[in-house]
Amino acid sequence: MRIVEHDALESYSIAGIEHRTLAAARDGLSDLEVWDDLLYPGAATGLCRHDCEKVILVLAGSGQLQLEHEARVFAAPCSLIVPRGRLHGLSNTGDRVMSLITVFAATPLGTFATDGAPVELPWHSALAPGAERPR
Repeated sequence: MRIVEHDALESYSIAGIEHRTLAAARDGLSDLEVWDDLLYPGAATGLCRHDCEKVILVLAGSGQLQLEHEARVFAAPCSLIVPRGRLHGLSNTGDRVMSLITVFAATPLGTFATDGAPVELPWHSALAPGAERPR
């Protein structure tokens, strides 16, 4: 068993999103990854695909989920279910910070751009261009 102190985790800030990986392969997991994200008003994740299923627990805020060619509006509290391999993106269309816990059914997980090219996430590799660690 392992206890992860959230305050001790490294966090990343990129384009209006603050991210911490709460649990992943680095913690001895083989089939699960958990993220804690804040999306500020107007922020969006961009469109991508993952090689596993994903559940987003929306704890606060409201926004829009783009899943393939369908856009759905949502507000907390709710859960967003994203099937494996489906193109999706999330945006905060509200006036409050959106708080999310995201659970992936894989670690490390594969993330892919709309053209299928692998996406290197700052928290999975060296810091990506344009990303910075909060001070």
